[in-house]
Amino acid sequence: PKQWPPLAVKAIKAIRSVDKDTWIVYEPGPGADPSGFRDLMPLPDSHIIYEFHMYSPHAFTHQGLQGYGDEGYGPEEKKIHYPGVIGGIPFNKDYLQKCMQPVLDFQKKWKAPINVGEFSVISWAPPESAAAYLTDVISIFEENGWSWDYHSYADFQGWCLPYEDGFYWRHWKGEQPKLAKTETLRGKVIREALKKNSTDFYKPEFPAYSDPNAAVSPDSFKILIVGNSISRSGFNADTIRDLKWDHTAGMAATSEDKDYVHILAQMIQKTLPDKKLALFFTGFTYKGTPDERLAQLKRFAEKKYDLVIIQHGEHENPAIGGVKGWRATLGRLLGLFGQDPEKPFIICAGVWSANHGDDGLMPGVMDGFWKEIPDIMAELSKEHGVPFVPLMDLAADPANRGWEPKPGIPLPPPPVQWHPNDRGHRLIAEKIFKAFTEEAAKRGLKMQ
Repeated sequence: PKQWPPLAVKAIKAIRSVDKDTWIVYEPGPGADPSGFRDLMPLPDSHIIYEFHMYSPHAFTHQGLQGYGDEGYGPEEKKIHYPGVIGGIPFNKDYLQKCMQPVLDFQKKWKAPINVGEFSVISWAPPESAAAYLTDVISIFEENGWSWDYHSYADFQGWCLPYEDGFYWRHWKGEQPKLAKTETLRGKVIREALKKNSTDFYKPEFPAYSDPNAAVSPDSFKILIVGNSISRSGFNADTIRDLKWDHTAGMAATSEDKDYVHILAQMIQKTLPDKKLALFFTGFTYKGTPDERLAQLKRFAEKKYDLVIIQHGEHENPAIGGVKGWRATLGRLLGLFGQDPEKPFIICAGVWSANHGDDGLMPGVMDGFWKEIPDIMAELSKEHGVPFVPLMDLAADPANRGWEPKPGIPLPPPPVQWHPNDRGHRLIAEKIFKAFTEEAAKRGLKMQ
């Protein structure tokens, strides 16, 4: 119903008021049917999993249930088979793909994670047909990279995998549904599909948190990123409309796993295989006095981290505090996380481009306030004994900025284009990782 999307937005806001990080599952109407994805707009939150149910065609998957015709209620000849024809329309894998095409279109357009929350075939459908249908829909799920949940294992016997195939208990009066003595054909299909989805097939996952109080494993290697849009940029209806930015990642990486933070995490994970990495993100406003700017970071500074990466400076305003104000702010920021006796690794990444230039793409003319920003960062990092990683040499190469032009796909506007692209993010990660390994060697951290 039309009331559902705005109600979902309100629900998300309520959830985010107490929980900033947990993923939320959203099913569009009607009935989580794939057709609900036509003209669907993404919700204004970067941690949404979009879900649908796959039972089409219901005349086959629900045969024999009240409201779905008389087929399947009696003798074998009345049962509907797959592949087959219903109402003169052939249904097969191509038909199933067309049913789910709106979901695939949505996924490709918005780069959204998809989960199939339910799919099934009634247990008394012809066994070979049920197995063929399940095989085909799962193959489509896998081809498109969708997560999926079978409905169900221990539920109503009509859907339950352990109950014998093909037995329609209402037809055989006096008899009760029976548990199968051997694995059902439906069960075999699901089990074989689940085996292919072992966690061994997945890349290491790095949980991301914006709440410093988030509970993580005590032996986690915790990384805090104090950064701006280069480190992590979410999206909403405004960014999609105005910036053509439609995913969560360090701008302008094409996906989260290609931004510098996640590439760096992969590098560190390989050197610390016995640790589980956890990523914490926080922004750092460029408005206000040093006290006001640092106030928001105190709740993070109260926690212990193994590595703190400071990536900032691109949006400094010479009208707010000038050079003196920036020096005071950065100096206190560098010292903020070094007050604990167990001082974490701290790495200060220099600005990508202190002045973006009029077109937003070139590093711009470096003079006055803008020229002093990277110099001050290098100077104060040295005073605090913090490794400094300059980045402007990377930004000077056009091959490291923005998105490459593609036929038929318009480029995003300058506010996105001046950011590092996938290549730029990879090079940033390599520079920071080199500084990390050098510092780790000084401290005697055991790494592989």
